[in-house]
Amino acid sequence: MTALARKLERCSRVKESIAFYSHKMRAMQYCESRLEANAALLREFDSNVVAYLTQPQSFGYRIRGKQVRYTPDALVKLINGRFIYEEVKDADELRKPHIASKYSYLSTIFNNVIGHPLHLNTALSESECFTIPNLQQLYFYRCLPFALEPALEVANKSPSSTCIAELQSCCKDLSLAPDLGWQLAAHGYYSFSNDEVLSAKSKLEFIDAA
Repeated sequence: MTALARKLERCSRVKESIAFYSHKMRAMQYCESRLEANAALLREFDSNVVAYLTQPQSFGYRIRGKQVRYTPDALVKLINGRFIYEEVKDADELRKPHIASKYSYLSTIFNNVIGHPLHLNTALSESECFTIPNLQQLYFYRCLPFALEPALEVANKSPSSTCIAELQSCCKDLSLAPDLGWQLAAHGYYSFSNDEVLSAKSKLEFIDAA
């Protein structure tokens, strides 16, 4: 096991401004802003992310003759086995020349010295859609125990274009828990529009992409 893999097994050590429970990690992750918590939420639904840890470690580097320290917002392990570090920043902040210059310099250090890239993550900060509110709503159902076979039975007996209310009705007919309808959406078996707040009547399209 690599040192970075071992690092992912421990809990975050950071000022506990926002506590976010990670279902993937089965542990609390601590974030220093709401934007960082949103980034953690997006990782929970990202099939390319195997594991992650917020505020993983600090690095020292020199800039303009001074020794300074920098702590990435997250260490992320991807499904292909690669590790990346993430800095979570508002998109408007990253457009400021001095901020862009700083992270361009840090990216060079991470690539050439540390050996793992530093990715900038805006956590959809400039998006006006309802992606984050919808994922927040679905996260509760993603964390519940998921019975795959009964859930797929519900999906197979329902039209490919449906809604959660219809899935819940099918669950009732099969004497299954109505939460399975929401869980199918939470686990990626249905797509839906993020141009509106997800509700029981929102249109779903079966994609079988979990």
